[in-house]
Amino acid sequence: MASIIERITKTDKKKCQDYVRVKGQPPQTATFDRKTDAKEWSARTETQLRQALLHKSAALRR
Repeated sequence: MASIIERITKTDKKKCQDYVRVKGQPPQTATFDRKTDAKEWSARTETQLRQALLHKSAALRR
């Protein structure tokens, strides 16, 4: 599950902080200047974390 939080820095710049959490994996975070970059990163990261879980569980079943 991804969460994007928009923050204003001390220099009045807008930053988007992205958190991705998938059960069984450590949470991942990143900060971006644009919200679209944050959305793309979160989708890519969520997919990679879920695939890692699938590969890990398949290896354990063998």
